Amino acid sequence: HQRQQRGIGIAEPEIDRRQADVRRLYTSGDPAVIERILREYNVGYVLIGQTERAYYPENAVQALEQHPQLTLAHENEAVRVYEVTHR
Repeated sequence: HQRQQRGIGIAEPEIDRRQADVRRLYTSGDPAVIERILREYNVGYVLIGQTERAYYPENAVQALEQHPQLTLAHENEAVRVYEVTHR
Protein backbone atom coordinates (compact mmCIF):
# COMPACT_ATOMS: atom_id res chain seq x y z
CA HIS A 1 0.00 0.00 0.00
CA GLN A 2 3.06 2.26 0.13
CA ARG A 3 2.89 2.64 -3.64
CA GLN A 4 -0.80 3.60 -3.50
CA GLN A 5 -0.53 6.10 -0.64
CA ARG A 6 2.87 7.58 -1.37
CA GLY A 7 3.24 7.01 -5.10
CA ILE A 8 2.61 10.61 -6.02
CA GLY A 9 5.50 12.90 -5.19
CA ILE A 10 7.89 10.25 -3.89
CA ALA A 11 10.56 8.77 -6.12
CA GLU A 12 10.36 5.07 -7.02
CA PRO A 13 13.60 4.21 -5.15
CA GLU A 14 12.12 5.60 -1.92
CA ILE A 15 8.97 3.51 -2.30
CA ASP A 16 11.06 0.44 -3.10
CA ARG A 17 13.20 1.06 0.00
CA ARG A 18 10.12 1.38 2.23
CA GLN A 19 8.64 -1.83 0.81
CA ALA A 20 11.93 -3.64 1.38
CA ASP A 21 12.03 -2.40 4.99
CA VAL A 22 8.49 -3.67 5.61
CA ARG A 23 9.54 -7.09 4.29
CA ARG A 24 12.67 -6.93 6.45
CA LEU A 25 10.62 -6.03 9.54
CA TYR A 26 8.53 -9.18 9.17
CA THR A 27 11.27 -11.54 7.93
CA SER A 28 14.56 -10.68 9.62
CA GLY A 29 13.97 -11.93 13.15
CA ASP A 30 17.00 -9.83 14.10
CA PRO A 31 16.22 -7.53 17.05
CA ALA A 32 18.69 -4.87 15.82
CA VAL A 33 17.12 -4.77 12.36
CA ILE A 34 13.63 -4.60 13.86
CA GLU A 35 14.64 -1.76 16.17
CA ARG A 36 16.26 0.20 13.31
CA ILE A 37 13.13 0.00 11.18
CA LEU A 38 10.78 0.87 14.05
CA ARG A 39 12.91 3.90 14.90
CA GLU A 40 13.60 5.07 11.34
CA TYR A 41 9.91 5.23 10.44
CA ASN A 42 8.73 6.19 13.92
CA VAL A 43 6.35 3.22 13.86
CA GLY A 44 3.51 3.47 16.38
CA TYR A 45 1.80 0.12 15.89
CA VAL A 46 2.65 -3.24 14.32
CA LEU A 47 -0.08 -5.57 13.10
CA ILE A 48 0.19 -9.33 12.90
CA GLY A 49 -2.80 -10.75 11.07
CA GLN A 50 -3.68 -13.40 8.54
CA THR A 51 -1.68 -11.74 5.75
CA GLU A 52 1.52 -11.54 7.81
CA ARG A 53 1.14 -15.14 8.96
CA ALA A 54 0.55 -16.30 5.39
CA TYR A 55 3.41 -14.41 3.71
CA TYR A 56 6.21 -14.29 6.27
CA PRO A 57 8.19 -17.04 8.05
CA GLU A 58 6.58 -18.09 11.32
CA ASN A 59 9.81 -17.90 13.33
CA ALA A 60 10.52 -14.35 12.09
CA VAL A 61 6.98 -13.19 12.93
CA GLN A 62 7.34 -14.72 16.41
CA ALA A 63 10.65 -12.91 16.89
CA LEU A 64 8.95 -9.65 15.91
CA GLU A 65 6.10 -10.26 18.35
CA GLN A 66 8.61 -10.89 21.15
CA HIS A 67 10.64 -7.75 20.48
CA PRO A 68 11.01 -5.78 23.75
CA GLN A 69 9.71 -2.57 22.18
CA LEU A 70 6.34 -4.15 21.35
CA THR A 71 3.46 -4.34 23.81
CA LEU A 72 0.23 -6.12 22.95
CA ALA A 73 -2.45 -3.42 22.61
CA HIS A 74 -5.31 -5.42 21.09
CA GLU A 75 -6.01 -9.01 20.13
CA ASN A 76 -8.86 -10.95 18.58
CA GLU A 77 -9.10 -14.20 16.64
CA ALA A 78 -7.78 -12.58 13.44
CA VAL A 79 -5.19 -10.01 14.47
CA ARG A 80 -2.78 -8.85 17.14
CA VAL A 81 -1.93 -5.17 17.36
CA TYR A 82 1.26 -4.19 19.12
CA GLU A 83 2.08 -0.71 20.34
CA VAL A 84 5.68 0.36 19.85
CA THR A 85 7.52 1.90 22.79
CA HIS A 86 10.43 3.98 21.54
CA ARG A 87 13.39 4.16 23.89
